Amino acid sequence: MALCRKVITEIYQMLNKREYHYFCNLVLHNEKMSEYRKLFGKENIIFQEFSKAA
Repeated sequence: MALCRKVITEIYQMLNKREYHYFCNLVLHNEKMSEYRKLFGKENIIFQEFSKAA
């Protein structure tokens, strides 16, 4: 149960602060996101990127 609470808390904080997980490898993340953009473009799905709130 404690693990579930920790994971839910981390997800909430990431969404609330609009930040990536502190453990995120940005190079691999950006590569994967470019693959998603290509896939979404082929399927005519609108891809919205969020910028960090100032």
